[in-house]
Amino acid sequence: MSKKSQKKKKTKKICIQKQIKEHFYNMKYENKIFYIVAGTIVFFSIYIWFTMPSQFQDFYTKFVAGFLGVLIGFNLDRIVESSGNRHDKKILLHTLRNELIEINKMLVSPSPITGDASMLYPDIWDSAISSGQLKLLDLEQITKLSKIYRLIKSIEFEMKTFITPFAEIKSKQLQEMINGILKEDWWPKN
Repeated sequence: MSKKSQKKKKTKKICIQKQIKEHFYNMKYENKIFYIVAGTIVFFSIYIWFTMPSQFQDFYTKFVAGFLGVLIGFNLDRIVESSGNRHDKKILLHTLRNELIEINKMLVSPSPITGDASMLYPDIWDSAISSGQLKLLDLEQITKLSKIYRLIKSIEFEMKTFITPFAEIKSKQLQEMINGILKEDWWPKN
């Protein structure tokens, strides 16, 4: 083997080791506990199998099988739940993005300033708050979106009660904020 191919294999091996470490460090706390408990059970199973084969055959095999079955069942339940949460998060972000695009379109046209202000009402955001769907989002996403939606409600209130030049200034500020947040990389791809 040449030195280049040996070096490529070595760097590939190091890269795989780094990926495994990153995967373990990024793993949720519950999954780490699962792997630690399962590894400990397997270790003690092998130890008891070599030291006390009769104990292993009588009691320990049934215990380990039942215990690992329960642990695997709980872990599978968590995996299914997190998959559903990822799907719900994607749908929520998609609908929030569509709502922000619609509000931005209404701000570009002059009709919201002079006409009906109820068109700016953020239905999706309010329903996400009342249904508890915000727990699916990250803290950064909640913070940025809540700033925008607070400004939307402020503009909506001003346009319903009295038309001021502040509503126009705030609507331009809101347009900039919406355009900025729509450029974030955490929105789902179509």
